[in-house]
Amino acid sequence: MEPISSTDNPHVRLLRALQDARGRARHRAFLVEGVRLVETAALAARPRVALHAPRFGAADGREAALLRRLADAGAEVRAVTERVLAHVSDTVTPQGIVAAVPLPEPVPDQAPTLAVVLDGIGDPGNAGTLLRTAAAVGVERLLCAPQTVDVYAPKVVRAAAGAHFAVEIRSASAWADVTAALASVEQVVLADARVSRRYWDVDWSKRSALIVSNEAHGASAGAREIATTHVGVPMAPGIESLNAAVAGSVILYEALRQRISARETETER
Repeated sequence: MEPISSTDNPHVRLLRALQDARGRARHRAFLVEGVRLVETAALAARPRVALHAPRFGAADGREAALLRRLADAGAEVRAVTERVLAHVSDTVTPQGIVAAVPLPEPVPDQAPTLAVVLDGIGDPGNAGTLLRTAAAVGVERLLCAPQTVDVYAPKVVRAAAGAHFAVEIRSASAWADVTAALASVEQVVLADARVSRRYWDVDWSKRSALIVSNEAHGASAGAREIATTHVGVPMAPGIESLNAAVAGSVILYEALRQRISARETETER
């Protein structure tokens, strides 16, 4: 079968539309690029369409295995010209394969033991890094509060490196939705560079939620209203603040450290 060469092809139009938030909402899908991310998507979800470069998978190996896995999962798998691949790709240099993956359906409500709230995080790299860290430390739920970047945007998906398939993600149109989604937690901890209480002085073995806010504008009124305690990350004199993703990651790994320690202590009893 000849590679698709027209940008008017329905599969091509679908993947192109997923670069835009309105397209993602309309098609209930998001864009995944590159061998590693598409492999992760193929194992965790059911990609609808996968378009690849003409020579992708020509040699029997990892790429060929991926194409077979996608086809076995029911995806429409088609080769496209390099021009068409560049048209649907969000990267300057296309990575050989691009797929449309369904947005996750709502899951039955389960009380998280550890949650993260992104409060007005607008930078895709920060949002993706926080999502990646959340998956690494075992966060069960990530909430996107108002004014937060669309976490299914291509740049966020790349930065998260597959974490979209490991953490339950919810978007909240109002802070009331955030509050409802955190009804089961015992404490809501706001990362705040202005306070002196250190992040390791919190008992993270409790059911907890961590709010990480926009580093330029600080915490929103909604975040301050629902927070039950504020913590800071100590820094050397003269240093004003940390990148939001770095600060959030430091705190989340302290939560993991305390939880591992608590489990080990319980096992020894």
